[in-house]
Amino acid sequence: HKIDKNRDELIELRKWQQVVQETLQVPIDWDLHGDALVNKEQATASHGSGTAVNYVKSLERYQIRLAEGYSGWQTGVLARVYEKLQKSNLSFDALKKRFDKDLDGNVSHQEVLDTLQTLDLGLSKSQYERALLWMNMDEGRTFKAEDFISQLYVMCHDGRPALSPPPRKPQTAGADADTARGSANDSLSTSFVKLGDGTTMDGVQYISELLTAAVDVDKDGVLSESELQTVGQSMWAKIDADGDGYLSYDEFATAILRLLQEDQGILRSPRMMNANITHAHAVELARRVDVCSTGQICFLEFLPLFSAATNKEGTGLKGSNSAIIQHICTHIYQQQHALTKAFQFFDKDEDLHVSQADFVQAVASVGEVIAKGNTDDEPFTHEQIEILAGNCPKTEKGEINYQSFLEAFVVVDTFTLEG
Repeated sequence: HKIDKNRDELIELRKWQQVVQETLQVPIDWDLHGDALVNKEQATASHGSGTAVNYVKSLERYQIRLAEGYSGWQTGVLARVYEKLQKSNLSFDALKKRFDKDLDGNVSHQEVLDTLQTLDLGLSKSQYERALLWMNMDEGRTFKAEDFISQLYVMCHDGRPALSPPPRKPQTAGADADTARGSANDSLSTSFVKLGDGTTMDGVQYISELLTAAVDVDKDGVLSESELQTVGQSMWAKIDADGDGYLSYDEFATAILRLLQEDQGILRSPRMMNANITHAHAVELARRVDVCSTGQICFLEFLPLFSAATNKEGTGLKGSNSAIIQHICTHIYQQQHALTKAFQFFDKDEDLHVSQADFVQAVASVGEVIAKGNTDDEPFTHEQIEILAGNCPKTEKGEINYQSFLEAFVVVDTFTLEG
């Protein structure tokens, strides 16, 4: 980032090779390994002649991932972070001021880092710094306050919408069964949208696609950093009719109906057009968007509707959510020997299994050793370890096979998706 003066994610090939060798402090045969370590692109005039390196794609190419059966913990860790952000329930202006300490309209790396740490999101300082780096917020760079908060959801996103699911029919028995069933059916009927071809779709997901399409200027189905920033720059102000920094259910419903009436063309699929949504229907969907159940929608509850934002290749948006997870996975992968020793200490039966509580204690002890007593440098927090342990497959006795756990970490080439 420091070398990339143009902020276009490209640096000269020679400079890339120099930085990699200085950082790794090992000799590299670039003729032999160059293609596996570099994502080359044609250099622009600002980079001189020859070949440039897309360092974001190159650095994100190889990742440490957990095999299927363990992957649910990623959603748990990131969802917990964003839930804590949402519970602040700040108005749009209050949220900007929370990060923009000097009120100059911009937020710096240090302002963001200081604010995130005061919000008690369950991340270590090193995890915050890693996430900010991959959001292109390195030291010395500033963002407009509204642009930065438009990216907050991206930092805590795993690629799936963090929206409340539609209600389910209750399994009620007895005298109140018919009443409860009727109420559930009413709720279910307003949770889905009837599409132009007669099929139905979850209503909040439909609104998510509608709003995403409204800011997707190039119509490629995903949002770039600049497209996402328009949510905070203009869209929110248009929808927040009374300017109080929150959306009432009526404001939300009115905006959705206006979008549908003004420009059906924003939805590329004919199937998505001519959806049957009334104002009352949209109000009920607004209740689901209001995940904190405060009676109004704050900006951080509104942002998850733009769930396509993190799918853009080659942007700071793509790496930010994975940076937190990669930070944890990489340290576990690198410390497999130490973790094995820690697990064996608790494995009194020597059967490769430990209890969930012992699993948490073993991983935490290795993290403390890595951090050398400095909690700011811990590669994973106690809460994250508990979420990880909770998502590990278990035996009938509730024990975790730690050897299977350690073997589940694999190096993946994201260019080929082969481990």
